[in-house]
Amino acid sequence: MKQIMFSGIGGQGVILAANILANSAVHNGNYAAQSQAYGSESRGTTTRAEVIIADQFVDFPHVEKADYFLVMAEGGMKKFKDKTDENTVVIYDGSVFEPEENIGSKMINIEATKLSLNNFDRPLFANIIMLGALVEKSKLFDSKILKDIIKEKFQNKALDKNLKAIEIGRNSI
Repeated sequence: MKQIMFSGIGGQGVILAANILANSAVHNGNYAAQSQAYGSESRGTTTRAEVIIADQFVDFPHVEKADYFLVMAEGGMKKFKDKTDENTVVIYDGSVFEPEENIGSKMINIEATKLSLNNFDRPLFANIIMLGALVEKSKLFDSKILKDIIKEKFQNKALDKNLKAIEIGRNSI
């Protein structure tokens, strides 16, 4: 079983990224559960999404101790660091914040927002860049599966940009 936590602020797309990850896991033949929480304001407040991926039925859809923690805003790291332990791999967006402390076993800086701005002139694809980095680092499944789910979700002009964002994330690890 793998426990993955995402955190950021509303509007960064962490819940979408978690949903894509959970769908990809199911597409890979795994069981997956995804949950989420965000402030009532929706944009600008701390958001959290959790994904549990397992080989058998998932009976508790919340992270107890994260194997992977994707963080896109400092507030999320501070608020949810208690869901990590010495084995957690933390992937954070260093173009948005620099962590005040190291948590987990490994801290990986992916400057996803900067990469999104440089490649797409918008920060919109930072979440998908982070997702590509996670799949590459974790080896949960082949990135082709992630791309298949992206193709199902984005059947418009954003499709090519999202596929490119996955590759940018994978190449950032």
